[in-house]
Amino acid sequence: MSFTDWFGRKGKNYTSTYKGSTRLGWDTKVSGSYSSFFAPDLNKRKLLRDSYRHACDIRDIMDIPRSIRIQLNVDAETSCTDGKTVIVSTKVYDDNKIDNNVKLDVFLGTTIHEFSHILYTDMAEIRKNRPNKFLFNLFNTIEDERIEYNTTQNYPGYANFIGQAKYYYFDLLYKKAEKQDDLMDVLQNILYIVRYPARVDTKVIYRHQVLFDKIKKVLCDFGNNSKEAYDKAEKIYKLLLDYFKFPPPPPEEQQEGDEEQDQSDSSEGQSDSGEGQEGSDGSSDPQNSKQSSQKQDSKDNEGSDKNSKTQSSPKSGSDEGSAGKKKQEPIKAYTQEEIKQAAEKLAEQMRRLITSNTSLNSNEIKDEWDSKEIADECKQIKDDVFIVKQEDYERRYKADFDTVKQHINGLVNTFSKFFVEQEYRLTGMRRGVLDTNKLAEAYQAVETVYSNKFKRTTPGLDVCVLIDESGSMSGTNIASARKCAILLNEVFLRLKQCDFYVYGHTADNRHMGEVTINVYRDHWNRNRYALGKVESYSNNKDSVAIEETYKMVRKQTSKPLLMFVISDGAPNAYGLRGQPAVEEVKKVVNRIESNGDTLVCQIAIKSHFRPQDMFNHYVVMTNMNTFPSDLSGYVMNTLISKLKRVDV
Repeated sequence: MSFTDWFGRKGKNYTSTYKGSTRLGWDTKVSGSYSSFFAPDLNKRKLLRDSYRHACDIRDIMDIPRSIRIQLNVDAETSCTDGKTVIVSTKVYDDNKIDNNVKLDVFLGTTIHEFSHILYTDMAEIRKNRPNKFLFNLFNTIEDERIEYNTTQNYPGYANFIGQAKYYYFDLLYKKAEKQDDLMDVLQNILYIVRYPARVDTKVIYRHQVLFDKIKKVLCDFGNNSKEAYDKAEKIYKLLLDYFKFPPPPPEEQQEGDEEQDQSDSSEGQSDSGEGQEGSDGSSDPQNSKQSSQKQDSKDNEGSDKNSKTQSSPKSGSDEGSAGKKKQEPIKAYTQEEIKQAAEKLAEQMRRLITSNTSLNSNEIKDEWDSKEIADECKQIKDDVFIVKQEDYERRYKADFDTVKQHINGLVNTFSKFFVEQEYRLTGMRRGVLDTNKLAEAYQAVETVYSNKFKRTTPGLDVCVLIDESGSMSGTNIASARKCAILLNEVFLRLKQCDFYVYGHTADNRHMGEVTINVYRDHWNRNRYALGKVESYSNNKDSVAIEETYKMVRKQTSKPLLMFVISDGAPNAYGLRGQPAVEEVKKVVNRIESNGDTLVCQIAIKSHFRPQDMFNHYVVMTNMNTFPSDLSGYVMNTLISKLKRVDV
């Protein structure tokens, strides 16, 4: 017989339904894809073009701040969020077995799920280390269902999208496993009970009734917050350890008819759940209804035939009952280590079915993501250093550009001095090329009738800008830094001989102790208007950011480098702040400049510490209108003389 959901969810999707007034019309029957209402005649081109816009619209409707970035991931199997960025997998778009509107439904359902994490999940709870992967996945599974329940109550119109995503990942993609041992059967069915009861094996529930009765008491609900969800997962895991340490005997006998019935649950249960779905999300199909009624009639006829045979059979009483039953095998005991190993194995199998891994840096996805790029958007270059490619923000970029464009030509003229080539011709030399103006002297055997030519040139120059994006830079400081970076960007776009690199940095924004370097322009990120995304975030670990940025740039160029650091001179991060942080910056700057091919110059904005305590070269930006001339003067009078000239 089919499994009855513990939480009262109905339909093939097993999605929580709105419990408010039915007058709102959320129980209205819907035929076909839900997205077909606002995206009819959806072809592949429109699907790819409009997906991001639809995701942004949902973000606005759910009152999620626009500072939460959305990235579409073309390669990953799963979607995830770290509380700052939502990365959504578009792998469903490669599935040719479903139409484009269903693909959009699944995509938006996954997006809504990730936004639900932003609204309802405590990220600090997610990031904690857990004893094993299964316990984390069990917690994540309970948390997934909890946040989806909250979303369906607060945004009931999105229940259909969530349901479509759940049905796609759990029913259409997942292939039910073969019969396994008691432990794996129990572990797997616990996850199904929480997330997708259509896959629950009732034989396993019957065999381990003692355990599942206790689990049902724990899972009376999904908890009110992330902490309670984890507590429930932990209690269930402890019940597993206790149960399999000294397992009780299974029910003595099981009806053979039950086994036959259970084997047909997967097919008949889906038709039963489909009827429930008509009342839930309204997906109805007259042909399926007709087939369902025909099956029910045949089952009734078979039942009446069985009853008549039973009544006419000469066998009766206990003989008949024992003939229709079979003995169950005893339940095997497992050690704690065996349970942990089995749980880890199942966690790996279930990983792709858990549609959200919730944290970009959690241990559960570390093996998959840290070894490669995340949708070409994020890389880990060191244990605690991440680089993130920034998207275009054209509107803000152009608005800031309008305020600084009058200063561009002056700075272009200044920096062009770095690329001057001077040609010299020396005459009266004892060797070289014969000077035709001195043929008479040559006839008289004069030795100094030769000339030589040589060029004196700078060896080229590349420029890097590193922007302090810490919280202390908020307000007018970060606005000035952004305008300064945009001004320099436009200057070096006009100097084709020069490669220009722009980065920003913050710390402790994703996790304590981590440094995030935002990439605005280099060989990896060619987005013209990415500098419009410059913002202030959290702390700043200047010494680490300067050193790692220098290493990244040196991998892309070997030319002399002029590195500008735009900051307020207040290094402050977890484990490194105050005077020690200032001294560390000074050490890094001296170490870089000792190579002889790089100059580090601070562009100081209302500096907290004296610029000379950290940098050997600096220019103070007090006024954006006078800054270009100040910078030009400093470059001409000080920096250009530091470059080595080369004679050719």
